[in-house]
Amino acid sequence: MVRSRINGFSVSRIFLAACITAALLLCASGEVATSPEVPAAAEPTVHTRRGCHSCPRPGGGPIRRIGEGPSFASAVVYNGVVTTSGLIAVSAFNASTPPSAREQVEEVLATADEVLRKAGTSKARLLSGTVWLADMDDFDVMNKAWQAWLASDGGAGLPVRATVEARLVAPVFRVEIQFTAALP
Repeated sequence: MVRSRINGFSVSRIFLAACITAALLLCASGEVATSPEVPAAAEPTVHTRRGCHSCPRPGGGPIRRIGEGPSFASAVVYNGVVTTSGLIAVSAFNASTPPSAREQVEEVLATADEVLRKAGTSKARLLSGTVWLADMDDFDVMNKAWQAWLASDGGAGLPVRATVEARLVAPVFRVEIQFTAALP
């Protein structure tokens, strides 16, 4: 049996932590469960399926798909949350010379603005972003473009973000970013 570890943590524990985080983000009440170390405006609220009347239920509303293609949608809206697919710089497909990392990041972020707008939200309501870079040497370029993009909208709150190096779908792509955002 192969066991995968990242920074000393088993992948299953990381997955469990991600699932718990996602469940807390999906709470429809608008309240945030906090730990005692994090000051909150009101008493901390613990959300569980059993006994919590504000958590989403199975079948909690329609699922709206945006930009459906043959294999996947650009985004899915469900229960007040928008999740995008991994967005890439489409211009790199047929370019005689592939766009630079900076150009690709800027194109992906412009695409994100459009997809989020079609979903009925904006980058001001981002919850999270996951960035895949073909080469971690592009991190500083990506980060500068990311910061400028967020600041261009008045800098309303920062989302959580993870950035990893990964082999992308084709060598011409330098970046792929997936977003999760709340509806207003």
